[in-house]
Amino acid sequence: MKGNVMKDIFEYYNNYDEDVRLSLDRAHKLEYFTTLHYIEKILKPNSIILDACAGTGAYCFDLAEKGYDVIAGDLVPYNVEIILQKNKEAPLLKDVYEGNILDLSRFNNECFDITLCLGAFYHLHEKNDRVQAIKECLRVTKKGGHVVIAYLNRFASLLKGFTYHPEDFDNLMKEFNTGNKKVFYRSTPEEMELLIKESGITKVYNLATDGVSYMYSQQLESLSEQQFQTYLEYHLSTCENNSILGYSLHGLYIGQK
Repeated sequence: MKGNVMKDIFEYYNNYDEDVRLSLDRAHKLEYFTTLHYIEKILKPNSIILDACAGTGAYCFDLAEKGYDVIAGDLVPYNVEIILQKNKEAPLLKDVYEGNILDLSRFNNECFDITLCLGAFYHLHEKNDRVQAIKECLRVTKKGGHVVIAYLNRFASLLKGFTYHPEDFDNLMKEFNTGNKKVFYRSTPEEMELLIKESGITKVYNLATDGVSYMYSQQLESLSEQQFQTYLEYHLSTCENNSILGYSLHGLYIGQK
């Protein structure tokens, strides 16, 4: 990852409240609930977890509270400061570090049961960086363990952009064709499957983390709590369906080493 790209990522997150993103509304909570639901499907007793793109700690603290050994790291110093403060107030994590997913040399080979990469692929514009990220995640994961990778979907990004900003159509198409939008990179489910297959990982799940909830977030807010729980059950029962996968804003790929 080039230095100027890292600088842009730092600047973006220094001016963005990542700590509240997954709790902003029900559409965002859907991403959180689904991600945690599928992580829990692959957890085994006494699992040791690396949250290598922990952001401000959305998942690592929940997993640590459930009794798992969790180490959390992030590329962005500002995010790491927030994790450290949270861990000072409630010391649940085994360790917290600042580091790049492209270089996990601080860790030995095969020392984690699950390696979470829940954010780096949003920003890795170059294929060789995406390959390197997978390589490092695989290296530190035990044989039979799992690698969990979140990604952004360019089909959904185009649909969302065109819905709200049709006047920007030409630029939206350029972003769709390249996958690039400022600090972000948007992939496709097919691209992810091919990339990870080439790395020798066995597919377990490739799913639509939030489906098309970004298109009707206000409608989700209008539901009663019981109705939202019914919607969540519907979503979890359909999020692996290929007809939905392509139009989910966020995707989640889970593979086994």
